[in-house]
Amino acid sequence: MIALLAFASFAAALPSATITAPAFTNSQTPTFTITYSDANGMELSCNGSFSNSFVAISGTYSGLDITSCIPGEGSKQAFLRVESSDANTFDTNTWLVYDTTKPTITAVAPSGLQTSDFDVNFTISDTLSGIASASYTSPTFGNGTIPLDQNKITISTDGNHAITYYATDNAGNQSDSTSIASIGGDSSSPYWDVNNDSQTSIVISGESGMLCRWGTADAVWSSMTNECSVSGTQATCNLGSLSQGSSQAYYISCKDSAGNEQTNAQNIDLSFGVDWTAPSITSAGPSGVQSSSSVTLTAATNEASTCKYGISDVSYDSMSGSSSASATSHSWSLTNLTDGSYAYYIRCRDSAGLDSDKATTSFTVSTTPLAVPDSSATDTTNPTVHWVEPINNATVYGIVKLKASASDNKGIKSMIFYYGSKMIARVSSKEGDYYVADWNTIDLNETTYQLSAIAYDTSNNSASDLITVKISKTPITQVQDENEPIVSVADENESVAEKQEGGSKKTSANTASGLAAFSTLTNKNIALAVMIIGIIALALMAYAKFGKGKGERSFKSSFSFEKIAGFKSRSEKNAELPKRNFKRQEKKEEQSSLSQAKRYKTDFEDWN
Repeated sequence: MIALLAFASFAAALPSATITAPAFTNSQTPTFTITYSDANGMELSCNGSFSNSFVAISGTYSGLDITSCIPGEGSKQAFLRVESSDANTFDTNTWLVYDTTKPTITAVAPSGLQTSDFDVNFTISDTLSGIASASYTSPTFGNGTIPLDQNKITISTDGNHAITYYATDNAGNQSDSTSIASIGGDSSSPYWDVNNDSQTSIVISGESGMLCRWGTADAVWSSMTNECSVSGTQATCNLGSLSQGSSQAYYISCKDSAGNEQTNAQNIDLSFGVDWTAPSITSAGPSGVQSSSSVTLTAATNEASTCKYGISDVSYDSMSGSSSASATSHSWSLTNLTDGSYAYYIRCRDSAGLDSDKATTSFTVSTTPLAVPDSSATDTTNPTVHWVEPINNATVYGIVKLKASASDNKGIKSMIFYYGSKMIARVSSKEGDYYVADWNTIDLNETTYQLSAIAYDTSNNSASDLITVKISKTPITQVQDENEPIVSVADENESVAEKQEGGSKKTSANTASGLAAFSTLTNKNIALAVMIIGIIALALMAYAKFGKGKGERSFKSSFSFEKIAGFKSRSEKNAELPKRNFKRQEKKEEQSSLSQAKRYKTDFEDWN
């Protein structure tokens, strides 16, 4: 008989674990967090020595005094041993910092009356664990945190302020709370009375039954002499008619119905001035022609002000140019200007917030080099230049004819036309009496443009003239004045004496009805056609009645179309008029009718 023995072999279970703790703690028995597997017992130690006295394992443990091995603050180490069910063990450890010292925080704030926003600066420190946060609280402007990257807060509200502040380190220690009893007073920019009403008043709110006084020195109520009128809980302090001037501090002190006076620190401090006159800009520049692409824009004011500039006529706040410092002299550097004309607007504001009227300065930049003049005859006289066409503020369309006149003691070398900063043309010779160029506006926007005409003399002295025009996309219609006189010619049978006597009233009914149509032939085609038909009819009737011969000769002797058109002067017409002495008066009417019919026939033949 054979016996078989079977043996089972099992590997021993090996436990594992981790232990973590806060990086900083102010507790002697901090809470440790434990993770584990295959373990059912644990033991903690502060120096790595174990007695193998295990307790039931759990996820947290707070029974280790980290100062029992190394007393005092500083870095500490905690050791962990876990045991499995088959008595196998596993060891691990962690580090932490023990800190029980409070951080320190101090503040530096300005004292007395502040007339603008101001900062309270803090110094915050902690040796072991470092600063975690800093906070403040105030009954006047609330609670908040102190930014640790700045260590300051800004006070922008008015009144006397009390601030309590403290810091907390990373171990959880909080500094002692520290207070600033009162700082500042009025922390806004100075107030200004800008109404010219001969009265400045300060109105405050308090408690019923109070008495208040005001003064220009920070004193208690009993030391002040200027009484404020009180109604209920409101006091009005009338300062009277104050002269215009810079900001000054005023103080108001009150006492309650029980006789308790405010201290100096509790007084209401108010800073304001009186100013109802806006600043004025006394000068602005530059002007004329600037030969550099870098130009300094300047302005002067009659009082300290801040000024802005822009290329549009807008309000001070809407101007895009940088604001200069408060002063009476102001300047800005303009760079990279291209050749052309420029206009800038400047406005200024004084410390009371009153704005000046606008100031405008215009100039032209021309950096185009010209020929060097003859140095043997120095000429410093600038030429004169004036726009002829178009006129200022005109509306133009299409191809615009530009005309400018210029004169100089040495002669004009050239004329340059610009719109804005873009050159239109350089002209070196005149057309008649003027320098002329064409400006194509077809592709330009329908808006307002500034045109400049710059004249250069032979010594390179220059002068410019500026106008403003508006471009229209709609053709501009020229309408003939209905009162324009019509050219007329008198009856050639009228005597010279009659013409001289008639003067301005020589237009007869025949010329008004028959010849007026000829003065507008080129513009009124329909009237021309109707007139020609009438002429043909009259000519045929006259020819049928009188026939040829003497009548024809008389017909041919009538005045020509040139007379009707008014091409000859009055003296020429008078010289050409036949001087006939008719024997019988009754023949005049017949001759006049015959002459009129022949004139129509002659004119008709001339047209054909």
